[in-house]
Amino acid sequence: MEADGPSPGLGGQEAWLESVPGRKGVTMISHAASRITGFVRLTLPVIVMGLLFAPIRIAAAGQEAPAVEDLIRKTVEAVGGLKALSAVQTLSFRIGPQTYIAAADGRLKVKAGLEASIVYEAVLVAGGTIRRNTLNRTVVAAGAEAFRWSSLARFLGGVFTPRLFPGPFEFAGTKRYGPARHHILTTREAGAEICFSIDAENFLVKRMVLKVPRPGEDPYELSCEFADYKDVQGLNIPSTIFFSQVGVGGTGTPGPRPVTDLAVNPPLPLGTFEAVEVNAGVAEAAPGFLKGQILSGVGYDDERIAIVFTNWGREEIERAGYKPGDRIAVRLDDFEYEATYFPSESEANVEGAYDPGRAMLTLWPSEVPMYHLYFSIMPKDLYDLIRSKSVALRPLEARRKS
Repeated sequence: MEADGPSPGLGGQEAWLESVPGRKGVTMISHAASRITGFVRLTLPVIVMGLLFAPIRIAAAGQEAPAVEDLIRKTVEAVGGLKALSAVQTLSFRIGPQTYIAAADGRLKVKAGLEASIVYEAVLVAGGTIRRNTLNRTVVAAGAEAFRWSSLARFLGGVFTPRLFPGPFEFAGTKRYGPARHHILTTREAGAEICFSIDAENFLVKRMVLKVPRPGEDPYELSCEFADYKDVQGLNIPSTIFFSQVGVGGTGTPGPRPVTDLAVNPPLPLGTFEAVEVNAGVAEAAPGFLKGQILSGVGYDDERIAIVFTNWGREEIERAGYKPGDRIAVRLDDFEYEATYFPSESEANVEGAYDPGRAMLTLWPSEVPMYHLYFSIMPKDLYDLIRSKSVALRPLEARRKS
């Protein structure tokens, strides 16, 4: 049976940064996304689903439902066939600042970095566990987060097909999205559901939706959309990927991201699927004091706005005991400047916070794991000096002023 449904298309490009609170006429939009967009945590891609659709017609009834086994086989053939897929031992690619390395046995490693030498977060799916290291703090993932990464590991390891999922599968009908028809294939695991939308014409998987029940709150739902498939070494691989978590919005909303640096069976360092290492310097904290390193810097020359990403997370801020509105002296290498501490972007939305020459230490958006320094509309000589100091792993300090 066919039914209408919301379009699984990629939707429109979302601006990553909204107009800065407290300022007029200065807007940082999607052109900045190539440097900042992926600073959202690996564990929580925060995308707003802005999909526009209009229900079309219900297709004629009486069409024979495809067999589950045939659907899975056709997804494999659509990508390149079982022989070609069997030759793929590992697959690597980038989406913005995130590097994915997937293995044919279901292992997966994902690294997020601000610059080539910097990795601030890593996730490893291997040996039946999912570990995440954020700014040198490693935890074992559970619940919805673990389900998300294990599902991606199977899908990518199966090179964008459901073939590594254990099943059983169920055919859930055919839906129309405009002129396109998608066969819906579902499977469940420990109460969670995975739903694949398979193009009825070419049998490529266009969407994978993960739904995980959560006691006492709305279910976790993540949509992974795959578009613009292109031939890469005899394999049909999506050139655009879009992750969107239902019900999560706010500042920090990258749109569809291009797949870059794709490689089939690339040479990998020994131990790639063993360690969950990061390269983000070492952060220290004591009452009133922070010490660490710069992870990256971004500059907007026209407005003379500089952003410096630190390796300080929430734990360092808590140990330092900073309170909203605290005046702190920040030191970038040998350059010192006064800044104001705000726990979040919303709390920084106060009169004067974004005045020319002001600086703040804040977490923006709230989903990123590291704090940053924001220097607003600086005199050109100071802006140039700050930009020259914003070099990865250079020393950084902050102390509360009396």
